Amino acid sequence: MIGRLFEPTDEAAGYLHVVDTYGILLLLSGFGVWVSIDIIAAIVKHLRGEDNDGEEEDEV
Repeated sequence: MIGRLFEPTDEAAGYLHVVDTYGILLLLSGFGVWVSIDIIAAIVKHLRGEDNDGEEEDEV
């Protein structure tokens, strides 16, 4: 039904393709940054010796 209301044209399809491509690239780059920050935080935590995730070990 929407296709009947708004007939797709080559110009509109071109704009939608650009928007779709930009959105995918933005999503992938954001995911890459998020994973990189998470890995860096894990490495820093490991180097500081904080591997127990906030749980204190009981020493007997």
